[in-house]
Amino acid sequence: MDGPISNEIKPIVLCLIHFVVCKSSHGTSTLVSEILTNTKVLALYLVPAFLYCLYNNLSFVNLSAFDPTTYYLLLQFRVVVTAILFQVIFKKQLTRKQWLSLVLLTIG
Repeated sequence: MDGPISNEIKPIVLCLIHFVVCKSSHGTSTLVSEILTNTKVLALYLVPAFLYCLYNNLSFVNLSAFDPTTYYLLLQFRVVVTAILFQVIFKKQLTRKQWLSLVLLTIG
């Protein structure tokens, strides 16, 4: 059990144990009541947590499929993809200076 998924599960389990043993005088009942009380906050935290977990696991897959140089180039290319998505989603044009910096970053 030593793969990308277990690397994501270990911190969660350790945090839960720490909360129940050290922080809570009532054990798991406090944890459950806090989760039920703050479901909206939990949902807001779950979105970036899920995306981070997905990114980490895809990194393992990509590192096994590509050599390090290709992986690094693809990793740098995500900045350009983010800029293009920014323009499309927010309907805001990048300035010439921003495009120039993207080109220099991509070439570098």
